[in-house]
Amino acid sequence: MKIIGLIGKIVVGIMATALLVAVILLGWFWFGDWQSRAVRDVEFVHETILAHHPGAVDPENPDFLVRMDDALARALPLARSARSPSDHRAALDAYTDVFADGHLTVATIADAPGAISRATANRDQMSGTAGVDISGNSAWITISSFNERTAPIASITQSIEARAGTLRSLDRIVFDLRGNGGGDSAFGTRIARALWTAEVYRDWVPVSAGGVDWRATADNAAHVHGIAEKHASRGRSEAAQSWTRLAERLDAAVAAGEDYARQNFRTREITRTLESPVSADVIVITDDACASSCLNFMDELLALPGVLHVGEETSSDTQYIDVRYVNLPSRVGRLFIPLKVYRDRRRPPGGTYVPQIAADASSLDAASLEALTRSQ
Repeated sequence: MKIIGLIGKIVVGIMATALLVAVILLGWFWFGDWQSRAVRDVEFVHETILAHHPGAVDPENPDFLVRMDDALARALPLARSARSPSDHRAALDAYTDVFADGHLTVATIADAPGAISRATANRDQMSGTAGVDISGNSAWITISSFNERTAPIASITQSIEARAGTLRSLDRIVFDLRGNGGGDSAFGTRIARALWTAEVYRDWVPVSAGGVDWRATADNAAHVHGIAEKHASRGRSEAAQSWTRLAERLDAAVAAGEDYARQNFRTREITRTLESPVSADVIVITDDACASSCLNFMDELLALPGVLHVGEETSSDTQYIDVRYVNLPSRVGRLFIPLKVYRDRRRPPGGTYVPQIAADASSLDAASLEALTRSQ
């Protein structure tokens, strides 16, 4: 009994300590010096962008530095008057909003945890769960993200690669991209190449750009080394080698004091003479959440034969892409910052895709899609 009583006292002590720590942290969060935090974080965002963003040294975009000065001028007065977490967030938003770039953002604890985007809320109404759903002579492929940390995109891609022959011979294939904000565009390329074959892909899909310039800094290089290590740990030797070569190119550029490490894309002749092996009608559904790698996938799908775009106009992006994040000095948020800039990209900054058949994306399911396409 004495032992049980002792254990009980220990448990109570631990719970009391945890409660005290929680109260202290809550007090620190709600009643801390938000003015100092906001000023420090805004200045940190400005300095980090200047030090690591490709736009800060971009000779093709001299207005970027002007925007940075404008952003700082807008954000600092708000930061100096901040008294709450929402004031802190408002100051940071005032800075990043100037760039109108979904890849250059700040996420903080002040983000309402219950806030759900329209695209996310609509997922409950979508046909099928994330994955490849074959029913009868139709396939509904739901890809809510190309980020394998938050969605099963790796298994979806592998499933399409394994079942490509079956998919091609169906009556209809639907790619449901609603709510897809991007991720790793390599998955989209693998899907397109698997379904249409590598030969048809090369004959129909042009290279997206002339190349990219990666901002050459030690921190950016370390991030790319980390990507290579992750691929290696997952047994993706080819991807690991590719990322390692890029990381080493960044290392060399940093050592030489250069602003960028160049990565050229190989051009290829596009004849569009090879016949598509896909006999199915291919439909892609988007809403206004489609951005980043979702847009890259749209670049590829809409270049291929026989693809119909339905739903809502996509979002857009700038020429700055491929992000990493850094923690804010206040420790209550993160800055997401692009690492590279496209050169001679076919889709212009701010470019969107407008559906051939416009519809409220939230209401589309197999039956309504069938009725909609038959009526056109």
